Amino acid sequence: MKPIGLGSGPINTGLRILGQNMAERDTALERLSTGLRINRASDDPAGLISSEALSAALASLEAEGRALERSQAVVNTAEGAIAQISGLLIEAEGLAVAAANTAGTSEAEREAMQLEMDSILQTIDRIATGTEFNGQKLLTGGFSVPLGDGGSEYVEKLDPSSLGEVWDIAPEETEDGDIIVDPDAVRVNLSDVFSGGVGSLLDNPELAQRILTQAREDVTTQLGALGAIGKNTIAPRLAGISTQIENLTASRSLIRDADFAEEAARLIRANIKTDASLAALSAGLNNQGRVLDLLG
Repeated sequence: MKPIGLGSGPINTGLRILGQNMAERDTALERLSTGLRINRASDDPAGLISSEALSAALASLEAEGRALERSQAVVNTAEGAIAQISGLLIEAEGLAVAAANTAGTSEAEREAMQLEMDSILQTIDRIATGTEFNGQKLLTGGFSVPLGDGGSEYVEKLDPSSLGEVWDIAPEETEDGDIIVDPDAVRVNLSDVFSGGVGSLLDNPELAQRILTQAREDVTTQLGALGAIGKNTIAPRLAGISTQIENLTASRSLIRDADFAEEAARLIRANIKTDASLAALSAGLNNQGRVLDLLG
């Protein structure tokens, strides 16, 4: 039988098969090194289109998720500040109750209580005016909470001077449930509890109690509103986005990612076939045609 020679049919067939085996090996190596089954459009045009569409959807969801996480950080910052104010108002209420019980309390003690009250109110004012996020005042200016979908929730401002607004003369309630306001009554608020105010502990501790109680209720209402935004709006949307991202990522992975076990097996098979092709080409096998057919 004629040996394999340059330009002969068997050698050309052997070279073609060797090229195919080397191409298969290179493809397996590329997929194993990149972790992707689709590295270029020619690998799977339809799959590439689908994976790119999924990548765009994922990018949008991830951007929305980041926006919501930022909104949650804003809400948490405001919520923490308001919680501090609420705690201070509870402490102030205790002082007002103590000041109202004048039995056994000296004038000096009541003056000390008023000094402590002034300090608490000043701290509340500092917290309210100083709480900000990225330069934006959160309590004294009001703020919008972006929800990631183009919408937003507006949180009303919390002005310490307007908290606890009540009538200085307590309204009366009739048997029918109607509220009667004294014609001489005027509106007072937290600022009137400072020293020299009509609701100071030295002048009218009972009025101070009513102002502080109303102020605490005002703050608690706003605290609840912030909690509702975080719990009922931001948190469910973030959870939904996380689920969507997980599902879309899995779908894209099925389309585009390489199967490492399959590609490792393909590489081993291609290496064996390549080595065998080279051996067959270099050896003067008597039955070279049959060997090359088997390798193909």
